[in-house]
Amino acid sequence: MNTKPNSHNSGKLTKIVLALSFILIISLFSQNSYSTSISSVSSGGWSSKSTWNLGRVPISTDDVYINNAVNVNVNGVVIASLTINSSNAFSLDKGTDLTINGNLMNNGSITINNSSTEITSITLKGNFTNNSGATFSETGSNERFYFSGTTTQTFTNNGTISATMYDLTLNNTAGLNILSNITVGGTINMIHGNINLNTGSGYILTLGTSTSNRGTLNYTSGQIITGINGGFKRWFAASTISNVIFPLGTSNNLNKITLSFTTAPTAGGTLSGKYISLDPGTSSYAPITDGSYTVNTYSPTGYWQIDNSGITSGIYTVGLEGQGFNVGGTSILNYQALRVIKRLAAGNNWQVLGTHMNGTGTNSDPTALRTGLSGFSQFTFGGNTADNPFAGPLPVELTSFSSSVKDRNVNLFWTTSSEQNNSGFQIERTVSNTNNNNWINVGFVKGKNNSNTLNHYSYSDEKLQTGKYQYRLKQVDFNGNFKYYELNNIVEIGVPSKFNLSQNYPNPFNPTTKIDYDLPSDSKVSIKVYDIMGREIMSLVNASQTAGNYTVQLNATNIASGVYFYRLIASSNGTDNVITKKMNVIK
Repeated sequence: MNTKPNSHNSGKLTKIVLALSFILIISLFSQNSYSTSISSVSSGGWSSKSTWNLGRVPISTDDVYINNAVNVNVNGVVIASLTINSSNAFSLDKGTDLTINGNLMNNGSITINNSSTEITSITLKGNFTNNSGATFSETGSNERFYFSGTTTQTFTNNGTISATMYDLTLNNTAGLNILSNITVGGTINMIHGNINLNTGSGYILTLGTSTSNRGTLNYTSGQIITGINGGFKRWFAASTISNVIFPLGTSNNLNKITLSFTTAPTAGGTLSGKYISLDPGTSSYAPITDGSYTVNTYSPTGYWQIDNSGITSGIYTVGLEGQGFNVGGTSILNYQALRVIKRLAAGNNWQVLGTHMNGTGTNSDPTALRTGLSGFSQFTFGGNTADNPFAGPLPVELTSFSSSVKDRNVNLFWTTSSEQNNSGFQIERTVSNTNNNNWINVGFVKGKNNSNTLNHYSYSDEKLQTGKYQYRLKQVDFNGNFKYYELNNIVEIGVPSKFNLSQNYPNPFNPTTKIDYDLPSDSKVSIKVYDIMGREIMSLVNASQTAGNYTVQLNATNIASGVYFYRLIASSNGTDNVITKKMNVIK
């Protein structure tokens, strides 16, 4: 018997098949496109399904949590993130490789097993965190770390790291922030991105482990950012070597050190380089002569510092790359003439040591060169206002500073042989035989701004009382920088030889005037003012005073215009010394 197909049942079956297919697709999509948490439930190998709570081996979209002792015993493991929980152990077998597309957080222990012929590697695209109490160790020395994320990565250690990275590779244009001291025993590969050590209190990145294992730097691009507290340390043997680089700088500029030992050190050790993008300042208030070239400016853009540990003797050549130093395109006009200037530390004078070599590069990306150097310290660029007019001048060379005394007046004289950006000189005085902290400003003499010729200056400090004084000049430039020059001798205003009463000044006056008087011996002093009828108007002084020079001020606000007399009576040794003068009040 022929039967017709049941169209209702057929349509229902089709719908069921479609629904099951949709569920399968969604399941597969969810499993492969979204992160899934997977945890270890027993100790064992990574490749064992029984190790994991989901009954399968972790895949590339899994966030993995280690709750037991788990060992990676297969190659090509790729996961989304990895967390080793407290008191649990995670290890990698020799020759295995692990790729983590997110973060690695260690709260327990990580052990990397390797050998000279079997490389163990970790590729990380997120952050590495070794928390407090966690350990990171190795057996062997052939592990490799690859930082290859697309956003800024961070390496943080608050626990214990006893492993020495054999290789560290950075291939991330967003860069790597390092928040702990790290030693790389083999190779640092800087492909793309900056290594930032200027985080927190600053950290040290060391390449090599000894004078015989100095490590290798493969450099393509990027800067190691140290700031003032970080540093990039490299090992050197007791031998000559050429073009060892420290690729230092800022986030935008390469300020590389290139160093060659032309005469071998007698002992090897380490050099730690840093670039500090701050004005180094200057105590060298005098131009520096380098043969026929005068260095009278320095760059305030930044400076380099090289710290030595263990290296003795040796002569070297240094190259300093100055991206960012040609501020406004006007600071460097002749890169070949750039000088490398050197000082022991902040507060010491800049010097030109060794022999100049013509710079290389361009005005916008110059490298200044110096050869025949010994000893390591701080360095920056020096120039001249004619060809490399940096904003940091070496302002004033003071060739003499002297004094003379006449009566109650001190005359100061000084001479400069050159000036750069010199606003002028503030004259300061203090009483000698004190703690010298009470310096007072008594005057200002304007400078010549820029000058390469002799300039003579003078200042008169008048009507001083008897005593001993010290003077200093505060030389100030137009940027507010200053330098003190102290007078070598003490200036003394002596005791006057006779009683004297000076004419008031100004005269005529309104409303105030000053009166000077001199006492050659201790006296009982009276100074009174009388009108033209002889009537006493006011008393200015009525006291016992020691021998010396004095000044008193009279205020005539409450008296009328007219002629008045003032009289000094100084009683000393049974004798009254009387002097009278006339003055005019005009209102």
